Parts: sequence; C-alpha cells; structure tokens
Amino acid sequence: MIIQIENIDKDKLKELGKYLESFMDEMEKYHDIMDVSLRGLSISKAMPKVVDAIAKVQGESDEIESSRKNAERIATLAKEEIDSGFPFFHNQAVLILYSQLEGAIKRFIIDFFSIEGVLSSIDKLKKIKIPLTEYYNLNEIEKMDFLFQQYEKNESIGLQYGVTRFEALLKPIGFSGEVKENISKDIFELSQIRNNLLHRGGVADKYFIDSCPWLDYKVGDKIRLNSVQYERYFNSVMKYLVQIVIRLGEKRGVDMNEFKQ
Repeated sequence: MIIQIENIDKDKLKELGKYLESFMDEMEKYHDIMDVSLRGLSISKAMPKVVDAIAKVQGESDEIESSRKNAERIATLAKEEIDSGFPFFHNQAVLILYSQLEGAIKRFIIDFFSIEGVLSSIDKLKKIKIPLTEYYNLNEIEKMDFLFQQYEKNESIGLQYGVTRFEALLKPIGFSGEVKENISKDIFELSQIRNNLLHRGGVADKYFIDSCPWLDYKVGDKIRLNSVQYERYFNSVMKYLVQIVIRLGEKRGVDMNEFKQ
C-alpha cells in the first residue's frame, strides 16, 4: 500500500523542498568552484614564464631559483592534468556528486518520515523489525537515521545503485514516477564509476565492464573522466532532482507543467 499523501497537510509537504533546493544550490556552487580551480591550473602552467620575467628585472638569486623550480614542478603537473582532460578533478567531482545525490534522497525521505502521522500510515514501516533496546537508546536524529537504514535495506534489497534504487525508496511514500531513459542511464553510469573509484581505485574490473559495457573499457584500464562526461552526469542529476521537485509540487496541488520539459 502506498501512503495517501493527499491526506497530509500540504503546508508540511512544502518543507520537503527546502533540502532539495539547498542541495541544488550547493552543487551549483561546487560546480563553479571546480571551474575556477580548472582555470587556476591553466594559470599555473604559465608561472615559470612569470618567474623568468621577474628574474630578468631583479636578477638571479637563490630565492628566484627556488621559485623557478617550484613553478616548473607545478607547471608540469598542471600540463599533465590539462592535456589529459583534468581526470583527477573530474574523478573527485563524481565521487562528491553521487554521494550528495544519495544524501539528498535520504534527507528527503527522512524529512517526510518526520511529518506528524506519516510513520503510522506506511505499511512498509510497520513490518520493519527494530530491536527496541537499541532503538530507544538513540536520540531523535539517530532514530530517524536508524529507521531509514532499515527501510532502505527492506526496499532496495537486490537492486543496483542508481535511479532504480532511488525510485524503489520513493515509491512506498508516493513520490516515485517516470524517469527519462537517458537520465536513468547517466545516473546509473555515474553510480558505477563512483563505486569503482571508491572501491577499486579507478581501475576497471569485470564487474564494472559488465555493468557498463557501452563505455568500452577493458579489464585493467584506468578510468579517466573528462569535462563532457562530468557535465552530462551533473545535468542528469539536476534534472532528476527537478523531477522530484515537480512531483512534490503536484502533490501540493501546484501546476508544474511548465517545468516538465
């Protein structure tokens, strides 16, 4: 049975959008910070020339020579990163992007659980077995985290990461819906790359290759992301969250048709 959201105070549902909005603002900020960092690498590549110019005006010295060696070392690293498409930055970015998406979905569900009367209305939660002694020793925040862990374990068992998993968690509380195939595929791909980077150090293994055969990696290949891939993942994550915001708006009786495209 899916909970009847229509019976919940619409003003209380309004609060659910705040964290999603905050998450999207944070990701836009992080996106901008990464862009500034990449521009900074380009500047670092030119620093040896700057040191040479200063040396020509002031003359050579031990301090100038030390600055030159440091500038050349950094410039070499910058050139390698720039020439290969900034793989280090983009690898780190996808780790954060997917982890933040997971956190946003979790927080959305927990905030929904926190609405008065919701917990007792969800049949799925009534079937979860929780050790009472362990549960009652937790504070209110810990109780909600613990409850979510048990809920997630029951609802997403056997499911791979990505939109399929998120939708399985959103369905019992009435917030699941249709997701475009390209968005679902991008987020699944993102999840598999994130898991590989986290657990395999970015080296393609059979599991990763079998999960994403369209990426055309071979066992032992190093996963190296570029700006085109990252932008695709970033846009799909934002579009998916917008879809959840649209669902929330519609549950509150708001006409969201203008945003569906």
